[in-house]
Amino acid sequence: MSSSAVAGAAYAAGENLFSDYEQRIKYYAYKKPEVLYSEILLPANAPEKFNDRETLWNSAESVETSYNSQLARNIVAALPNEIPKEQLPELVREFCNEQFVKKGMCCDFSIHDKGDGNPHAHILLTLRSLDENGNWMPKCRKEYDLDENGERIKLPSGEYKSHRVDLTDWNKRESCELWRSEWAKIQNKYYEKNNIDVQIDLRSYERREIDKLPSVHLGPYASGLEKQGVETELGNFNRAIEEHNKEKMTLLELIGKIKSVISEIADKLRRLRTNSVKEPTLTEILIDYLEIRKSGRSDWGFYAKQNCSIKDLKEVSSAIVFLNNNNIIKLEDYQKLIESANRRESIRKKIEEGKQIISHLKDARETKEVYLTWKGKTYFKDGYRKAHSEEIDKFINAKKYLKIHNLDTDYSIASIEAELEILQKEFNAFGPDVPKKDSDEFKELIRISKIVSAVLGDMELKDKGAQPVKEKETIQGKLDRFNDTVKQNKEEEKTKYETKITNKEEVR
Repeated sequence: MSSSAVAGAAYAAGENLFSDYEQRIKYYAYKKPEVLYSEILLPANAPEKFNDRETLWNSAESVETSYNSQLARNIVAALPNEIPKEQLPELVREFCNEQFVKKGMCCDFSIHDKGDGNPHAHILLTLRSLDENGNWMPKCRKEYDLDENGERIKLPSGEYKSHRVDLTDWNKRESCELWRSEWAKIQNKYYEKNNIDVQIDLRSYERREIDKLPSVHLGPYASGLEKQGVETELGNFNRAIEEHNKEKMTLLELIGKIKSVISEIADKLRRLRTNSVKEPTLTEILIDYLEIRKSGRSDWGFYAKQNCSIKDLKEVSSAIVFLNNNNIIKLEDYQKLIESANRRESIRKKIEEGKQIISHLKDARETKEVYLTWKGKTYFKDGYRKAHSEEIDKFINAKKYLKIHNLDTDYSIASIEAELEILQKEFNAFGPDVPKKDSDEFKELIRISKIVSAVLGDMELKDKGAQPVKEKETIQGKLDRFNDTVKQNKEEEKTKYETKITNKEEVR
């Protein structure tokens, strides 16, 4: 509550109340049309006079002497539109009696409804309990801290160390959690009472482990503009969140279906494994990969677990579809396919290289005479160079390229063409099922190889691109290895030193 409990009560009830502290009337009677209902609920030991709103809140204020005292607790609770309006006072009354009045609080609630689809309740609560005579009790007491000998601990200032002890649990976070939970329960009770198929949960998406982004509160200004058809930044932000959540839910539904199919496949494979001992198929290895990844995330947070599980499911389902479409079942078939793809790529590179060599040999032979003429000139050499720069540069570049391949400019073109013909025949022999190295199919094979390597870590795949993925060394591992190296070096130095001393003594 802010500056005045009396002002808060006047606003909530839509009344004009006189404040003893400020010695003036708090004018809020103009709010009366939107106030559907107001009521004061008191515990058994509260004096009868507290049924008067002005008396109750002036009394609650009068016992607070500190300038920064909290005067009252104000709760604003949204009310369900689906519940008949005549039942709303009963709903709020039942909630307040159970959660507040039974525990000793005085409760003043009012129900507001402007007709804009946002009915809500203002619940004002006292912060002090009452004794059996109806007098206000302290909120807390001071308790001194004691040392191990049971003595008070004196501070340098001369004061004794102490701490505050609340005399009620009304300000505890756990109480607020309970009130939120019970508010949801009583609304669900009235939904059921009216045969309305709605259930609400006031916990956040994160606490309910729901992978959705929450929308932001628009506020009265933005909300008013949106109702008039004017788009606002906050409204656009909420619409983007809604679209994101829809897309994510669609994806999650798809992942759920994929997960179900994979689960069925896994069950069938497990049953087959128990009946016969065979080398695991690639599909079995992919299923095992999901289990390995899942077990490695036992201490992760919910969102991290879910996001990475979705990523793994997409990866594995994509791999299974790819393997089935290409009729790749055994690990041996898979290795042969990668080897064939690598061999095809190696042959392609050799063919390209051979063609480049032939091209440079032809360039060298076409320009050799011009180059030698230029080299043999004594006079007008620069002019000749300038006039024939293209031919001379072509010869020089060709010679450099051939030298890298340990060839001279007179090497036989026919022998290279013969080799290329053999390589081309071998290249053409590869069927369309062997993927090109830069194709999406080959990239998928490499992704699958990483999964296989994770499951069968000690397995050596021949293709360089499909080597088992090595685990990254941790910082602690590096530190331990460094310390071991230092220790080993010290021991070696010590041994050398002792050997040197021993040799000197023997010489003496």
